[in-house]
Amino acid sequence: MKGKRTVVTGIILLVIVVAYATFKLSLDYLQTKEASYIPRDPYREETVLEEDIVRQEPRRMISHPAPSTEERELPVEAEKKYTVYENSLYVTTNEGESWLRVPDDETAGYSRISDYLDVISSHSIYLSNERISVVYGGRGIENLSVLTTRDRGEVWSVGSVPKTASGELNKGYEELYIDFLEDGTGYITAVPETGESILAFRSVNNGVTWDPIENRDALYTEILRHFEVREVSE
Repeated sequence: MKGKRTVVTGIILLVIVVAYATFKLSLDYLQTKEASYIPRDPYREETVLEEDIVRQEPRRMISHPAPSTEERELPVEAEKKYTVYENSLYVTTNEGESWLRVPDDETAGYSRISDYLDVISSHSIYLSNERISVVYGGRGIENLSVLTTRDRGEVWSVGSVPKTASGELNKGYEELYIDFLEDGTGYITAVPETGESILAFRSVNNGVTWDPIENRDALYTEILRHFEVREVSE
């Protein structure tokens, strides 16, 4: 009996020692956390770094669909390869015999072309038998968008040109240019209304994605010359 009591007493003492050691470690940890804690002042404005904004920007799809459209006749003269009719943009590839409506992109966070009809020009539209592409957007938080169809409106896709939002609701781009070479390489040039440096982009995958070209790159000068656009400083 005496031996059993000794074993039980030893177990009880061991449990007490382990419990105390665990409590001491937890207490030390809480004291360390408390010492390093800096209370947040709810009335103090915190500085948000630009890189934090970039990290928080939602990931965008490479491209997404827009509503299909059909060709139709319009009671307008074909003075240009495009026209605005009933608050919609139409383009023609047959000198006005028929017109194809360019649809609005209804995806949240992307530009609607009907909001940019006042700045659409022949430079921002690319027309061929194989492709119709329009570049537009750029005001506020909206990046430039590129609407494209390869089957005369049956399927439209929308691509986004990253980091082209002006950040100003009333200012975007004074002029936009888009073109595609025979090998499918695409060029875009954007002239900001703010007077900042002209932006240049290239696509090497038929307009699916667009890469920015730095102004110190020889290709930058080549793209500007392609559109006969000159920097203000030149």
